[in-house]
Amino acid sequence: APDGEGLGFWVSSYSKGTSLASIAQSMYDTAPARAYYPLFATPSEVVTTFYTNVLGRAPDAEGLAFWVKEYSAATSQGAFFSKLISNVVNYNGTDAAGVTSKSLFNNKIAVSQYYGEQNGTIAGAISALNGVTSVAGSVDTAKAAILNTAVTGQTFTLTTSIDNGATFTG
Repeated sequence: APDGEGLGFWVSSYSKGTSLASIAQSMYDTAPARAYYPLFATPSEVVTTFYTNVLGRAPDAEGLAFWVKEYSAATSQGAFFSKLISNVVNYNGTDAAGVTSKSLFNNKIAVSQYYGEQNGTIAGAISALNGVTSVAGSVDTAKAAILNTAVTGQTFTLTTSIDNGATFTG
């Protein structure tokens, strides 16, 4: 999930005309992405990692072969991920695994956007998606958890007198 500042940055970038492929490439080039997609990863490893972490399942042989070919033909990793995500978002088939993966992805997007809009931090970004499944109710549960972990402010009592002297500590 994006932190609030990051979400604002990428939305602004997109609204100013940056392509989704360029945004995906910029995200791919970050240190956190290296944890999932090391520079030495093979196309098969990249596709398998995407399936596992984003779609919640291992790739079938046909899907793996197709997307490895697409990865190898792409002009950049960003272009590849943009195409892959577009395929998931626009999936309209009847394959049970595909339908479930699309629901999972859409639910993760809903929670991610909510987390960013609540000014979530980088520290809690991964845990914000814990428990999100393809079931619609998991979105409400995750949103409630995000609200319940929000940091509350402090209360200060202000006085009208001037603080000074030996007891003043602030």
